[in-house]
Amino acid sequence: MLVLLSLGVFFVDSDVAGERRDLRHERRDIHRERRELQRDRLDGVRDQRAITKARGDLRADVARLGTIEMTSAATSASKLNLIDSPPGARVGGGSATS
Repeated sequence: MLVLLSLGVFFVDSDVAGERRDLRHERRDIHRERRELQRDRLDGVRDQRAITKARGDLRADVARLGTIEMTSAATSASKLNLIDSPPGARVGGGSATS
């Protein structure tokens, strides 16, 4: 009787140990998944910052290109005498008195 009782305790202990091991493995897996999610979230934040910076750089480039195009168009127009000059002004520089 005592032997049967001790065998029952052994099996219960081994079942409990097995469940504890399973819980430890599940907890480890949960922590691993949490770390991966945090890493992915940080990567997403970095990606979003890079996109925002690229958009700002692109806006600056477009503004700079627009300024260059406007300056170029004004220069071309003045060379072709398409822009009205004040009376006595010379196209291409120089003063009106020389």
